Amino acid sequence: MNAAISKQHRSPHPGLTSAQQDDLARAKRAGRWVGLIVPLAVLTAALVFVLVWMPRMPIPAATHWGGSGGPDGFGSPWSYVWMLLLAGHGIVLMMWAFVAYASRMPAPSPKRALPVWAGFQRGLAAFSLGYAVFMAIVTLASVAVQLDVSDAKQAGGVGLAMAIGFAVWVLVTVLGWFLQPKVEVRAAEQPIDPLPLTESERAVWFGEVRPSKAFLAIIGVTIVIMLGAVALIVFVPADPGEETVKNVAAIAVGVLTLVIVALFAATAWFRVRIDSRGLEARSTIGWPVFRLPAADVQRVETAQINPLGEFGGWGLRWAPGRFGIVMRSGEGLVATRQDGRIFAVTVDGAEEAAAVLAAVAKGAER
Repeated sequence: MNAAISKQHRSPHPGLTSAQQDDLARAKRAGRWVGLIVPLAVLTAALVFVLVWMPRMPIPAATHWGGSGGPDGFGSPWSYVWMLLLAGHGIVLMMWAFVAYASRMPAPSPKRALPVWAGFQRGLAAFSLGYAVFMAIVTLASVAVQLDVSDAKQAGGVGLAMAIGFAVWVLVTVLGWFLQPKVEVRAAEQPIDPLPLTESERAVWFGEVRPSKAFLAIIGVTIVIMLGAVALIVFVPADPGEETVKNVAAIAVGVLTLVIVALFAATAWFRVRIDSRGLEARSTIGWPVFRLPAADVQRVETAQINPLGEFGGWGLRWAPGRFGIVMRSGEGLVATRQDGRIFAVTVDGAEEAAAVLAAVAKGAER
């Protein structure tokens, strides 16, 4: 008895029942094997092969293949070692950090409406497994075509290996998904009380989704850097015969900057309206528009939303079983659809918004 109490006290999820604790432990154990242990083992095995094969590779080695199929970029054979360590092991560890962080959040954030474990964590673990296998296939194929070749320019193409790698990535990700138990663990429900309305009364709520100052700063710095790059390309004299390349580069960076500005303008600010039809979040420029019909609302709650831990970042975020318009950390409205999927939005006055949405959802049931 004392041991059980001690175990519950040490748990980062004191709000979960014993059965939920067991389900969570089972899901995390499977997720750890699928999303961390096996991917790291696959990448480490590929790393060993690269180290063994390295004496048989040309110097410099081919590190990039162009559209014609032949090598067009060269560097040290050690590039493949660093690629596996940084783009392989590093990415896998980063994705598992997201999974582990998201599943432990209730300790500092007791008011949490999103599940402790659900399709978000399961999907990240499965994706990590597929990504690791893809990296291993592409890296080993790139090294294998250069074995015992005196000049890297004579190395064969890797287009087929890339295609096979992508196909295997998809298949292994699906396999990783089904190798994990279908578990959704969430703390005790804290649904909001609907705004009391008579049959003749109607309620409408208006609000805004605004980006945080940090998000604005990041986007602003990015745009300034890209505009600086355009100016640098335009005003720095080019060598004879390179004017065309210079102009193409300036146009490409300029167009990319405009695309980033347009995407930011379309997805950073939303006007939220809740009425008898449900919830509508419309971009301030008119598109995109996201709607949650009142009849599709099963439950409404408010919560302190952590974009990084619960959605993997800021902005318009989708993950298996959840969608969010999350531009900042803090209070937000969390609605559960009839099929269990989650719709979350960070707005000021989330308590009032949730009460109105709960009221119109209740009215839609009549």
